[in-house]
Amino acid sequence: MRRYLFILMAVGVLYTPAFAQETGSVSGTITMDDGMALPGVTVTAVGDVLPQPRLVVGSGTGEYRFPLLPPGSYELTYEMDGMATQKYTLEVLLERNSVVNVTMTTASVEDIIEVVAATES
Repeated sequence: MRRYLFILMAVGVLYTPAFAQETGSVSGTITMDDGMALPGVTVTAVGDVLPQPRLVVGSGTGEYRFPLLPPGSYELTYEMDGMATQKYTLEVLLERNSVVNVTMTTASVEDIIEVVAATES
């Protein structure tokens, strides 16, 4: 029995490099311009190596994380109702975590007032 256990352990040690991470990650914190955490922000990652966009929602403390991203070029988009959309581009590197902290500001509101006057004939 011990012999089989030893063989299993030896095989596990020899093949551990085969299971090494071939990805990177992105994480960060989203705050308002006054420094307060901004929960509920939707963050979308689009990359030249992703078959489709990945989406996460910021936690109650404004933190977000994209684990297990293949290395490559990415664009991150941060969106929330009432806030100005932010976009960042970055390179995700093998076995590295890229930290992108974002400060969001309130969206500017544009009001268009159209006045239509009718003349009486």
